[in-house]
Amino acid sequence: MKRKSLYLIISLILFLSIIMTGCIGKEVNKIEKEDLANVPDFNENKEETNIEVNQGLVNIGVPYEPIEFEVKVEPYKVKADLSNIENLKIFGEFSEEQLELLVKNNFVVNPTKKEQLFYIYEDNEYKDIPSFITTDSILQVYHIFYDYTLRTLENDKLIGLIKGMTEKSLVDVIDLYGKLKDGKVKDAQLKNIAYFSVAQLLLGNELPENIPKESKEIALEELEKINTHSGFEKSSLFPYDLDYSQFTVRGHYTRSEDFERYFKAMMWYGQAPFPLYFADGERNIEQTLQALLITYSYIQIKKTIINGRIYMNQQISL
Repeated sequence: MKRKSLYLIISLILFLSIIMTGCIGKEVNKIEKEDLANVPDFNENKEETNIEVNQGLVNIGVPYEPIEFEVKVEPYKVKADLSNIENLKIFGEFSEEQLELLVKNNFVVNPTKKEQLFYIYEDNEYKDIPSFITTDSILQVYHIFYDYTLRTLENDKLIGLIKGMTEKSLVDVIDLYGKLKDGKVKDAQLKNIAYFSVAQLLLGNELPENIPKESKEIALEELEKINTHSGFEKSSLFPYDLDYSQFTVRGHYTRSEDFERYFKAMMWYGQAPFPLYFADGERNIEQTLQALLITYSYIQIKKTIINGRIYMNQQISL
């Protein structure tokens, strides 16, 4: 019983250490061997421990009661000559169409060159003009804060991590390919090499010289389809269609080449699944084998920590 408690404590300490490491987000090349020297071997003399999981969990209900209020603004109507509008002169000239809409609807919407909603509020405050603030204004402010937080995290931490992880993974899958003997297993590993080669190219990096010719050809075909991003098309690597239009760079990822490359690489990792079954229910043997080979390569704790950092940082942002 004491041994179980000891292993549980050690597991919690290791888990918290990985989380803290992920949040701090050191560069990949700063992970030193001595950081891993004291990691305990959990397989040695380990006793089996059963953990019960409560599957009956439900969402916590947040009480909500509608606010009662009394409308005290009396109905009003804009006069045809606009004589009852106090600050009409502040807005300059109106077209005939705008004047008609103002009389008809009590308001008129004009386009603006302001990039953000709060620029308008600030301008109105200086001019002593009342602002009509809607819920989309709050959502816009939230979006700005969220986008800035995510953009900073990606630029300062995740781009470097994904580059290091991709490069190391590509080296490892090529190395493992040279050690394999079974023909079908080697064929599956060729596709894994192509899989990481696509990400390597999307990140703007060169492929290693010892990459198999077959894998390189597949990767270049996928790269061309990604850069064309024409929509659903048969994948050169996977046994199904991919929506290549998803690789169209958008949002803050258009700000720099690094962001564009990061966007495409992460989209590649997220858009290309390894399903256990085909749509008709038939087992997807080859891709299952591919996934197992990648998992085998990822047993190393260094990579586990790196991937944990990327995943944890993304989850914190989301």
